[in-house]
Amino acid sequence: MIAIIAILAAVTIIALNPAENIQDARDTERNSEVTQILNGISQWIVDGGSITTLSLTACGSGTDNLGTGTGNIDLTSQLTPTYMVAIPTDPQGGTDADTGYDICDEGNDRVTISAPNAENGTISVSR
Repeated sequence: MIAIIAILAAVTIIALNPAENIQDARDTERNSEVTQILNGISQWIVDGGSITTLSLTACGSGTDNLGTGTGNIDLTSQLTPTYMVAIPTDPQGGTDADTGYDICDEGNDRVTISAPNAENGTISVSR
């Protein structure tokens, strides 16, 4: 009986807060996508690519936007189609011109990819 009440309570809580569930799902997608971008960059570096050729802003001094738009860092020629099918875009408003993701140079061939528009705080992955 207690188990049934617990299951019903859990279902009710989930049903009553769909907005939070949707936000969590988008943040999960963002986390996956920043990791995919970082994995692609890591593979590109292993195959002879160099972070210095990207002219990234040093982390701590700011970030660069990823995308094909003017002034953004365009990783298309480095990563597609060899390491990724396409550069992912933020699930809420990201475009090819401005993916909604940022990149910065940690130094020593380390980069940070972040999702500053994440709904539960910035998502950031470094390698």
